[in-house]
This record gives sequence, C-alpha cells and structure tokens, in this order.
Amino acid sequence: MPTKSKVNDPYRIIFSNLVKTWRNSLGLSQQDLADICKDYGIKLHNSQLSIIEKVELDPKADFFINLAKLMKVFEEGKFRKVSLERVKRNLEIAEITPVRHGDGKAWTTACDWFGCFVGEIPPPKEYTLITDEKAKEISDLCRNEFEKKWKSEKDKRTAKRSTWDNIFNALETNDWAKKLKGKIGDVLNDLDDFNAEDARAMQDKKGKNILLEIIEKVPVTELPENYERLQKAIRNIEF
Repeated sequence: MPTKSKVNDPYRIIFSNLVKTWRNSLGLSQQDLADICKDYGIKLHNSQLSIIEKVELDPKADFFINLAKLMKVFEEGKFRKVSLERVKRNLEIAEITPVRHGDGKAWTTACDWFGCFVGEIPPPKEYTLITDEKAKEISDLCRNEFEKKWKSEKDKRTAKRSTWDNIFNALETNDWAKKLKGKIGDVLNDLDDFNAEDARAMQDKKGKNILLEIIEKVPVTELPENYERLQKAIRNIEF
C-alpha cells in the first residue's frame, strides 16, 4: 500500500487529478472501483484511491501495475466478474472508457501510469488539471462565443442584454452559477477572468465547461426587422 506523504510536486498533483477526473467522468465512486478490483483480483483498495486523489501519496511499483490491470478491465468493457448489483447498475449508466493516449491506445501498462507520475507522459486533454492560465483561456473562449451572439446587431446594447438574459436563464439550475453570477458577468464583459477554482466549479464530470456549452447553445440574438423603426417611434412619442 502507498505510504501517506503530503506533497506539492506538480506532476503528482497532475497525476492525482487524472485519477480523480477519470473516475468522476464515469460517475463511479472510489468504492465502486475498489469493488471492481476485488472481483478481478486486482490489489487496489478504496484507501489507496483516496490518498492518491488527496495527493497524499508515495506509491510503490505495484500501484502502477494494478492501475494498468484495471485499465485492461475497462478496455474490455464487459465486466462479467462484477458481483455487486450496485456496481453493475452504476456501470450500466456510465460511459465506459479507459484512459487513452491521443492515438486511442489505452493506458494498459505500468509505464503509462508511472510516466505520468514523474511528468514524462502528459495526461489526456480531457483530464488535464485546470490552472489559472488555463482558466484565462476558458475566459477568452466564453467571451468570444458570447460576442458572436450579439455583435453583428445594430443595436448592440439591446442584443447583448437579451443574450445575457438567455444565458442567465439557462444557468439558473446550476448552484455554482448562482455563486458566480457576478463573476460571469464581469468575465463576459471583459472586466475580469476566471481563476482555476472558478473553472473547476464550471466543469462537468466529462471535463467540459458547462458555461461555454450553454453559451454555444444559446441562439444568436436577432432583433425584429422593424426594431429600429419601433425604437424611433417610441422616442418620438410625446408624453
């Protein structure tokens, strides 16, 4: 079993994030993975996964070997040996996929995992740790997508307001959006940028940014053809 050792090594932090993000993307708990390992005779326990994800780790060679064995189980994807009904149900609703290299090859060797642990092999893009620099990139993507929705309209102010209302209404069901409402407005208006913590809060289990997806789905704001004439008429009304 790995020994506990709180570390600040950036590669170990990246490695821990990879394990946790991959597990979350499947919708599986640490106990689910531990139970699968038990059924397949893989010596990988809940406690080990816990301290790995907390970056309290000093794993031995067997740990990387067992992770590779687990990837082979997920690469096969049949799970015939799984015995617990709870785990079977969770696997039925999960999108089963092992960690893969860019060429599609699964991380089924201990070298894959150890290579990531020491910084020789980067994690797949979808499991990359979000940094403040990455959060800045996400901020720019959100702003650019937001502007596409209203900037071609003549009355940009009204179109922009309408687009923001549509985005905010779509965000109402997300608890994190309620906490970040002011920050989201500042970012979309180019007054601020998201930090790493903000970006992680907006990330779904598959590693996608929920805010960006919502902005992309919001329809382009199109004001009525007679909008300008109506506005002019309103301004000319004498009260």
